[in-house]
Amino acid sequence: LPLVAVGLMYRHGYFRQRIDASGWQHEYWVETDPDRVPAALIRDDDGDPLCIKVPIGDRTVVAQVWRVNVGRVPLLLLDADRPENDLTDRWITSRLYVGDSGVRLGQYALLGIGGVRALHALGIDPGVVHLNEGHAAMACLELARAERERTGASVDDAFEAVRQRTVFTTHTPVPAGNDTYPAAQMAETLSGIAAEMGVDVDSLVRRGHTHPDETAEPFGVTQFALRSSRIANGVSARHGEVAREMWHELWPDRAVEDVPITHVTNGAHIPTWVG
Repeated sequence: LPLVAVGLMYRHGYFRQRIDASGWQHEYWVETDPDRVPAALIRDDDGDPLCIKVPIGDRTVVAQVWRVNVGRVPLLLLDADRPENDLTDRWITSRLYVGDSGVRLGQYALLGIGGVRALHALGIDPGVVHLNEGHAAMACLELARAERERTGASVDDAFEAVRQRTVFTTHTPVPAGNDTYPAAQMAETLSGIAAEMGVDVDSLVRRGHTHPDETAEPFGVTQFALRSSRIANGVSARHGEVAREMWHELWPDRAVEDVPITHVTNGAHIPTWVG
């Protein structure tokens, strides 16, 4: 299958850990030197780094794009460590699993909106978009914006067109693994893309509510991804059952077994897993 993967170029990545003499764990981070990893900076026709721009709230974040060849699959990594960005925005692609909710939202916007823009900048228009967990859910916003720009479709029709080409994998059957954010914070983050789409930002935030008419509800990235996908899957047969029960409220008119979440069992390399 012709695949293109999209992620973020974390300058510090995931923490390393050591155990001190008394048995306590300590975390530390090591900065990634791009010249020492198998990544190439993608450049435009003038030889400058290929950059895309992403609206995050009232700011515009610039990101350059790295390419890593993973076998036959190109992996595109977005990097916000650019001189056009202030220090806060350059931190967006610093660490994986950062604790600050504002930085995480920035990561989600860059990965989702910026990921689609990077693909389009390279002339790639995917037939199917796969969202791995809710982190990339905002890709659907940029796909809908592009659909409206291309066809003049209404907001609902644009999201329906996006839904037909989007599939979603949910991983975590506990609330802590499904990020939610206050509606006001989400509205602030999405204000820029809402303006580009020509829609009221509250109409976008509603798409992430379990009960769309309850405006005070927090925005859930998983709920938004489920609503924006034609089908979703858990990662084992049992997880599929749990996920259908967990997200039943999004389809209250259906029986639990008819919730449109199936399963695709994760592959595991047994010696590594046992080790």
